Amino acid sequence: MSAYLELEAQRRSHPVRGALLRRAISRIRRAAQATRPLGASAAPLLPQCTDPAGLLRVLEGARRQIPHYARTLPAFDAEPERAIEAFAELPFRLRREELRRDTSSLLVPDVAGRRVVIDSKDSTLRNLGRLLRGGALIANRTAGSTGSPLHFVEERSSGLARFHAIVRELAYLGWREGEGFVLCAQRGMHSALGVADVVLRSLGFRVFLFDRMDEQMCRRVARLLRRMQPTALMGFPSCLSDMAGFLLDEGAGVPPPGFALCGGEVLFDHQRARIERAFGCPVFDTYAAHELGGPLAIECPQRDGLHVFEATHLVETEPDGEILVTTLDQCEMPLIKYKTGDRGELVVEKCPCGVEGKKLRNLDGRIEDHLLDCQGRRVYASYLRQLLHEVDEGGTGPLEGAVFRQQGAGCVRFELQPVNQALGPAALDEVARALERDLGVPAEGNLVTTLDRPSGKRRFVFREDVAPGGWTA
Repeated sequence: MSAYLELEAQRRSHPVRGALLRRAISRIRRAAQATRPLGASAAPLLPQCTDPAGLLRVLEGARRQIPHYARTLPAFDAEPERAIEAFAELPFRLRREELRRDTSSLLVPDVAGRRVVIDSKDSTLRNLGRLLRGGALIANRTAGSTGSPLHFVEERSSGLARFHAIVRELAYLGWREGEGFVLCAQRGMHSALGVADVVLRSLGFRVFLFDRMDEQMCRRVARLLRRMQPTALMGFPSCLSDMAGFLLDEGAGVPPPGFALCGGEVLFDHQRARIERAFGCPVFDTYAAHELGGPLAIECPQRDGLHVFEATHLVETEPDGEILVTTLDQCEMPLIKYKTGDRGELVVEKCPCGVEGKKLRNLDGRIEDHLLDCQGRRVYASYLRQLLHEVDEGGTGPLEGAVFRQQGAGCVRFELQPVNQALGPAALDEVARALERDLGVPAEGNLVTTLDRPSGKRRFVFREDVAPGGWTA
């Protein structure tokens, strides 16, 4: 039973408790709406720029208050007009392993010392009380796409800021307060919603949790979309693509949403095309990370790269394309030059939409998503995406998906999942020959009807040597 339905049952069976619950939810809703307007902000979402004085405050506060930065962050003395330029040369990186090893050393002492935590393990009613009293921390976690999730805590204000950042994205693309919004998320990818489910439902947001996006789940989502007729639909590209495939195969239509917003995975062109065909709406991409406070960048209607939210995140890239992020409004746990593990291209230009500033292009998945050639050099997922595109468009047949596996610099084993029976052995030969030619390693493949890969975020490159314990995702 969802947390919302659990509270509804309590409200109906216990009139006094029900009155208290109604007042509690009302107070939460007012607090959320009072923090920032739901439908829009006083300032437009784009363009944004980084405030040098704000960056200096973050660095000064981190060195003064936070144990990890007090030990490791070099002194930084720059005038505001040169702060961003000088910051680019700062010899410091925060690695994911450091955050995973000791999150408390990256929190300000006041937050690190609190013991009242809103956690999905406790009852929703108890968590509601903690949330209303204030001072409680919200337990959060990432999806664990690199093997194990990062666990961290945040204050209520940061949780609301994350929520409003998503709302501003939706409003930018055309959603308005009072209109329907549906998020499709896999159960277990994040902590159980608990109190968040109550807050979201009280604000008109519906979260649909599923274990596997099979035929039964697709039918349930279709019924939900027909009933709610949402303006905004949000989910992993793989999830919405699976749903789209079901709708197209069944010939089952749903009322077209205003738009679909994809995040959490690399959005492939064939997924975008399929989702648009099935749902009859444009599809946009967003780049976000839980530990970084939510959304970092979004596609505009021109869909020519993702505009960076420069007021809240200072984004840089390493020479190998790895994305570095510094959070500018995450007061309890600022992350400075954080190595995200994602790859992309950062450009500064004026977009056809008229907005000038930083944009991310060619987001290419995790830095771990690579193969090794015969000389031990990394070949990243962009090569494989192009190879699959050539197969998809070359007449050998359309692809549903693919998985590549390699241990060390050895043989590449791959699986191709065709959309229909048109894909034959010629496609396997084409991919194997290309891998042997370009990487200098043996390759062998199979055609499959279902890809064998872990649940959760869909990755299509798996390395046995990234982490102990077998293929990691």
